[in-house]
Amino acid sequence: MIEPSRQPKPIAFQAQEDFARARRKVFLESVGAFLTRRPNELLSFQTVREQLPIRSQAYRGVRAIPVGRIIGSVDRYEDFNRHFLPTQTHTQARWENVDRAALGDISLPPIAVYQIGDAYFVLDGNHRVSVAREKGMMFIDAQIVELQTPLPLTPNTDVR
Repeated sequence: MIEPSRQPKPIAFQAQEDFARARRKVFLESVGAFLTRRPNELLSFQTVREQLPIRSQAYRGVRAIPVGRIIGSVDRYEDFNRHFLPTQTHTQARWENVDRAALGDISLPPIAVYQIGDAYFVLDGNHRVSVAREKGMMFIDAQIVELQTPLPLTPNTDVR
């Protein structure tokens, strides 16, 4: 018999704890960013697009991409910080649903991204990226549309 203190936590409870831990990290990262004067915001795809004209685009298929190179979002850039931690409490239910799927080894569909240089912007799958980063995943499957611009971006790019 397993001791009560050693029994695995129910997945729903674990997902709640994971979200609470992610939110605590957001606070600490916000303080660190303020003190070091480093940007901590997720980049807006629209802002980048306004500053870098798109020359062409091409569908590159589905492949694994480095989670650490995802630096922005098409429309959810205010819901997550630069490390894709959830900055808003209204994302909790969706975030926990994705986390429960990850904890239960349920396969999720690939995310959809725009690629500019070595950087990626999430079109669909922001919560999946957030959970993947929180779980320490190095790669995530993504449908990729590559955009050609005069200047390529890197994961360290800040557009201000």
